[in-house]
Amino acid sequence: MVSLLLRSGASPDARTPGGGVTPLHRAAYKGRARCVELLMGKGNNILKRSLLNFKKKILCFPAFGADPFLLDEDGLSALHKAAAEGQGETYGAILAAVSDTQKRWG
Repeated sequence: MVSLLLRSGASPDARTPGGGVTPLHRAAYKGRARCVELLMGKGNNILKRSLLNFKKKILCFPAFGADPFLLDEDGLSALHKAAAEGQGETYGAILAAVSDTQKRWG
């Protein structure tokens, strides 16, 4: 379902109205490592996102995907949510995607 939504143009950074929760937050909290990988690894063009954020000097987005640094209304990122719920596999998937991007793009 996640890959279908991304292919259909859904934003991996869409937020819920009541709490600012993104699909990545939800996948991390629920321990859905495959969803985390899809959200962070596919769906958006890294060059487009990098250019849009160049002025802010935010160039460490994961390749082609969701922004792991977005905070919900409680000030928590997807990484925080995965750690708080003991979701080691999803925590690792987020860190791996960020690390991979930083290796490729400096």
